[in-house]
Amino acid sequence: LGMVLRNAWRHVEALQTTDIPLLLEHISTVLQDAVRAPERLEAFEKGGDLQDRQEVMVLHYLHGVCAQVWNGEVPEDRIMPIMQTNGTFGTLVAFLGLHWSKLQAADLQLAAEALAYICDSEDFQTYEEQYATAGDMETLGLLYASFLESMAADGDQRRKLRPLLDFVQRSQYK
Repeated sequence: LGMVLRNAWRHVEALQTTDIPLLLEHISTVLQDAVRAPERLEAFEKGGDLQDRQEVMVLHYLHGVCAQVWNGEVPEDRIMPIMQTNGTFGTLVAFLGLHWSKLQAADLQLAAEALAYICDSEDFQTYEEQYATAGDMETLGLLYASFLESMAADGDQRRKLRPLLDFVQRSQYK
């Protein structure tokens, strides 16, 4: 079912018929649980089935939702306040801080792009302090050194990640 939903939310028609607040709550809850109990992901990774778990699927769900907002298919004001309330940005940053090395490159790329889409939103740029804590900014600096910098070496990827990279750079001076 996770694979079907992952592919469905790449299409605006499917997203328009989805209970978006519930979907965003699910994404945040799954990521929060993975942050609170990191040993679960370690066990899934050792068992070889991490890719099929919700902890990875929600990265695809979030990317699908964010891409539809970025493309202008779904209004930003329908999504971003919910993400702000749920702490989705900070939770994803914390999740990546703990688990980035366990993820496949494609999943890591989608997660980074989702963060970039969030950083590119008007709501995020207006209320940065409500989306990202000082701890999130510190973790982003570590993620930059761990994988974002090498991802950004490719020109196409750098363009996709530009809003996130700019935010990371700005946060270093705060």
